[in-house]
Amino acid sequence: MNLDEDLKDVLRLKKELSIEFEGRSIENIFDGEVVENEYGECYCIRRSAEVSSKIFKIDENAILTDLKVLPGIGDRTADKLKAEGYETIRDLTGHPLWEECAKNFLNLLDRENRNELNTEICSRFPASHPIHLYLSERHDEFLLFDLETMGLFGEPIILFGAARLKLKSAPSLEVSQFLLRGLSDEVSAIAAFKDEFDGLPLITFNGRRFDLPYFKRRATSYGIRHSFDGLHLDLLHFSRRFLSNNLPDCRLSTIEAHILGVKRDIDMPGSLVPAFYKEFLETGNAASLIPIVEHNFQDVVSLGELFLHLKKVSCID
Repeated sequence: MNLDEDLKDVLRLKKELSIEFEGRSIENIFDGEVVENEYGECYCIRRSAEVSSKIFKIDENAILTDLKVLPGIGDRTADKLKAEGYETIRDLTGHPLWEECAKNFLNLLDRENRNELNTEICSRFPASHPIHLYLSERHDEFLLFDLETMGLFGEPIILFGAARLKLKSAPSLEVSQFLLRGLSDEVSAIAAFKDEFDGLPLITFNGRRFDLPYFKRRATSYGIRHSFDGLHLDLLHFSRRFLSNNLPDCRLSTIEAHILGVKRDIDMPGSLVPAFYKEFLETGNAASLIPIVEHNFQDVVSLGELFLHLKKVSCID
């Protein structure tokens, strides 16, 4: 089998770590705590991370000057209306044809019920539309969410990567990683994750298609209810809309290298996660979990950086 250099580096690192940390438990390798709940115990690794990007506030005018957010207005109609002096959606409340539509949209933005507003916006606009980023201004705390699994749908989640992104002042990240010490820990990890983060607006990368449905399915299989049904910003969609013209592809690792300036010492391919975790289960050597944990940690940190970057470029686009 021909392995590329990155894959060879990962396998070489795993071998070195296995020797260095032989005989050490998860608790001895990763600084964290045992979390107890009605379902049992799980292990949570906690640490903080810096966010280098500055907070960029999206001005309401960034949305209101885009006349195309109204149903029925395309590029040509928008250009015509602006030539006639209708620069914003507020201006259109005085237009004989678009008055009602403009007023309905403004009334929608004025809704105080965030979930109701989010449901309506999601039904009317694609997941990549900047209006979703505008709605994020109504929140000052987010959950960055990334899962590592055993591969196929229906198999256990082995690591729940989560970070609170707080934006009240300088952006900060508090990272929590719920790591399974055995497959029986999954139910307690799901419950602990849900208890700590339930209801926060989500930020993911391909999470609409993978992470959130996967989590919901596993939670439902244990009869655990959750409330992750509010604002969900899947950054893959925004990246395709705002960044793809300057990138060879829209993988998170590509965005890290070309835009965020992130250089991973060793980037573990996600396809190797199940094999590394199975080796831990078979041998008890927790060193094989180090690349998984570090890969997941960087994923959630990069989500925070990418979110702040996209808020900025969405208003320049």
